Amino acid sequence: MAKKIQPTCLDTYFSSFEESLASTHMQRRALSNYRFQLRRFGRVLEAHGVEPTSLTLEIA
Repeated sequence: MAKKIQPTCLDTYFSSFEESLASTHMQRRALSNYRFQLRRFGRVLEAHGVEPTSLTLEIA
């Protein structure tokens, strides 16, 4: 049985991120991997109470 994907605080940014990569003609599998890794990062942000809009290089 497939595991249900839990959305994170970063999911709302995925479409614009993928649009910015459109000109690179990236493969679907690579985009899927980016989404997976971004969701992992989103869960870390949520666990630490960090909003994506307040993320800085120092916090990251």
